[in-house]
Amino acid sequence: MRTLITSILLLVALSGCQFSKSVKKDLISGLLTIGDGLSCEDVYISVNDEKTDRTTFVYGEEFLVKFNNIEGFVKDDEYVFPGMKLVILGMKGDTIMQTNDLYSDYTNGLKLTPLLLTSVLTVASPIKSKGEYVLHVNIWDKKGKGKFNAKLNFKVIPNDKIVTEAVNVLYDEIYLFS
Repeated sequence: MRTLITSILLLVALSGCQFSKSVKKDLISGLLTIGDGLSCEDVYISVNDEKTDRTTFVYGEEFLVKFNNIEGFVKDDEYVFPGMKLVILGMKGDTIMQTNDLYSDYTNGLKLTPLLLTSVLTVASPIKSKGEYVLHVNIWDKKGKGKFNAKLNFKVIPNDKIVTEAVNVLYDEIYLFS
């Protein structure tokens, strides 16, 4: 009888808990996402407003990692307060680039349904062509404990459409920005 009561109490305790941990890997792009308290319906890479699975980008190109319908944030009067950190590492683990919070300007929160968060990366200096890198995007709830992370290995190739001739000037790489 004592075992039955213990089992029922354990079942009641488990049913009251929320298990909002997830791990998902896109087998084509290798995009890995890990949620702990936050969940996301769809995470994908976008170039020129089109979803893509590629992980090789041309020097100077811009790509986005989009987090569509991310949920689990603690709401304050229907507003949520996400934080997003972006880190680029070289293959030796050295930090190439880091932003501390891409959403720091949203001090009054966001009231969007569904919530779409986006990180944008222009593949240019300090990133170099002919290099391999690891992108880490860390999202957190500024009002709660939820976290959601994404990791993507990517390569950068030179832009063969830009042909230059150096006259009395030296440079490492050139890209066009508009």
